[in-house]
Amino acid sequence: MVHTIATLRAQMDAMLSAWSLTKNDTILNVLPLHHVHGMINCVMSPLYAGGTVVMMNKFDAEQVLKIIIYFLLLNIY
Repeated sequence: MVHTIATLRAQMDAMLSAWSLTKNDTILNVLPLHHVHGMINCVMSPLYAGGTVVMMNKFDAEQVLKIIIYFLLLNIY
């Protein structure tokens, strides 16, 4: 599917509203970036809100726990 700037912005605006994302949010994304949920909802939307996204090279449960504690994360997708 081809997205335009308008469709991307509409999706990000919807996510900001649905998830109440703000510049104070930090999201740990463990989803693949080749899928709309991983890229738009979990990366682009938090950044669009001014927040922070933490990425991992590969999933590692022990590392996830360390990241959660370090950043005091409440949002993990």
